[in-house]
Amino acid sequence: MTKMTFTLKQYAAVALFTAMTFIANANGAMLLDSGQNGSGVGNLNPGGKALAFTMGDDAFTLDSVQFRLRTGDTAPLTTTFAIYESTTSGTIRPSTLGVELSDPALVINTTQSYTLTPTSSFTLQANTTYWIVAFSAATNEGFGWAFDNPDSVATTNGVTVPATSGSNPAAGRFYQFNNSSNIVTDPATWTGLSSITNDVVVNGTLIPEPTTLALMGLAGLCFSRRRTQ
Repeated sequence: MTKMTFTLKQYAAVALFTAMTFIANANGAMLLDSGQNGSGVGNLNPGGKALAFTMGDDAFTLDSVQFRLRTGDTAPLTTTFAIYESTTSGTIRPSTLGVELSDPALVINTTQSYTLTPTSSFTLQANTTYWIVAFSAATNEGFGWAFDNPDSVATTNGVTVPATSGSNPAAGRFYQFNNSSNIVTDPATWTGLSSITNDVVVNGTLIPEPTTLALMGLAGLCFSRRRTQ
């Protein structure tokens, strides 16, 4: 059996390749995209909608969430956008608030896309389910979340969304229609089921595993030694 040995340069080359591959895949990855051109609108005045997605085998830092929203002729709108963590047993539904998203500064009488960022750093953990939540407690403002019909969802990096079958609703899409005397603000208690995936895009940055970090460190060490020789 031939014993294989590697020189410092070869180790450095492997480490550099790993580091460059990580950098190429890490910046601004689109994790979920259900479109931003929908003409249909789900009214949320007042009311809310929650969409589930499950991460793949990698963890990502949440960079932004893009919503396509419709507004009426009344301002200001009282709205909440957030990422919720999920129950892990029984019926999968929103559980606790993970992170709130920034104020979209809605423009009245339009249907357009808004890119919201987390109000604090938030990690989407590997193999974990999360919920994208949009909610309005205001009435008669014409607020809604757009969708395509039929909808189409693209995902990357092993991210998945619950499937729907025809017009049958999936448990990964909860909604709540309210009236001014009965506004239910907690997504964990919403009971409506929907077959619609509203227009949303989730972007994140890959968090390197310890082995990748070690190789990146090795690459830096090797090239630092070369510069001092």
